[in-house]
Amino acid sequence: MEKRIKIAGYQPEGSILSQSLNIFGKSLANKTPNIKTEFTFNIMDIGKAPEEIIKLVSDGVYDVGYISSSYFAKKIPELYIFDIPFLIKSRQQAYNLIEGPYQDQISAEVSEKYNLTLLSIWDYGFRHFSNHEYPIKTLADCKGLLFRTLLNDLHLKMFASLGFKAEMLQVSEYLSRIKSGEKIAQENALTNFYNFQLHHYHRYLSITNHLLGMALLICNKNTFSTLTTEQKKQFLSAASSSAITQRELAIAEEKVVLEKLKNNGVLVYNLSDNERAAFKKALSKTALPFRDKIGTKALEYLEVTN
Repeated sequence: MEKRIKIAGYQPEGSILSQSLNIFGKSLANKTPNIKTEFTFNIMDIGKAPEEIIKLVSDGVYDVGYISSSYFAKKIPELYIFDIPFLIKSRQQAYNLIEGPYQDQISAEVSEKYNLTLLSIWDYGFRHFSNHEYPIKTLADCKGLLFRTLLNDLHLKMFASLGFKAEMLQVSEYLSRIKSGEKIAQENALTNFYNFQLHHYHRYLSITNHLLGMALLICNKNTFSTLTTEQKKQFLSAASSSAITQRELAIAEEKVVLEKLKNNGVLVYNLSDNERAAFKKALSKTALPFRDKIGTKALEYLEVTN
């Protein structure tokens, strides 16, 4: 019997996460011929906000989707591990973390607190600052500058602590405001910076590597429970195999996108070790209470990955 799986995301088709969604869907279709996949790559095109993915998948409007870990962190504080600036020192450290018992812990939390099954955790790249008038190099450059953060309480507090006039904005509202001429700096992964066409408004990109963007690939729990034993096996196999390809894509695409940005006139500034250290020191005090929320178990999992 044929089963149709509806898969959704919230980014343009060229982004790392949209390409990753396509990789997963194709892998699933190849492994299970009786499963047909149907994609909605960008729910913002139909008036939905990125954070709505959680409810849309939980309610069964879509069967599978991805969502930035930052949107889950308030209810699953162990995920603040990806929101503490400079805590994740390398991609490999992050991969080691999610390949161990940490992912089992997150999977249990996602299952308990939402009507969801965690399939995988994806990498969509290190995050950096961008601005319209000058590169952000020092704390002095942040003072009084209007700055967009995603919908995460830690992000709002920590970027405000740098001196920014920080404001939480949905992506669609942020894009609307900068297109209307407002000057609002931001931080994001390179793939988002390019595919949301922020480079048309921000000439300056500061390579800070302050966070590694991670996304959860989630499935409606009822959808997963109605699969046959073999289909469940292939579902998880597709998630596992596509995760490996996804990492390779994320690393390669980041380099390609950086060159595209330079070719489109973006001026790229690489922070020195001392400049990066100054940001790390300034952010550490604000981040400390959120580090405590992560819990000792998750931090111990991280410690052994060093």
